Amino acid sequence: MVRHLVRVRELLAPDAVYAVGISLSKPEWEMPSEDVWEASRDGVHVKQVVQYVPPVDGSRVEKVFSVMHVNADGRSRTIESAYDLRTYTLGQWHAITKRAGMEIVATVNEEGEDLDVRELGYQVSVLAEAPRH
Repeated sequence: MVRHLVRVRELLAPDAVYAVGISLSKPEWEMPSEDVWEASRDGVHVKQVVQYVPPVDGSRVEKVFSVMHVNADGRSRTIESAYDLRTYTLGQWHAITKRAGMEIVATVNEEGEDLDVRELGYQVSVLAEAPRH
């Protein structure tokens, strides 16, 4: 992650920012959870169920399982996928951005509204190159 952010910083135009959507965790508080999304348009209906299994036994990897049902033109299909997400605590995220020479200039929600910095949950970190001393 540090290498990625260093490269982004090197490519940013002067005074530009980089927005990173990140879900921070606190391992001892995390519990399995599930999101369900459903939408229809022009005769196509999609329902997605995503299950999140938090890290266990000191791991920093969250397991994600997705099942999507798509109904269109009288046909139905199911698309399944699974993947791992690396988790970070608030302290780890701050250390990573600092090591990469970036600073968090704002924390916002998906609509761009300011948020208080949170230890848990989804947020968008707006990053800029840190001032050089």
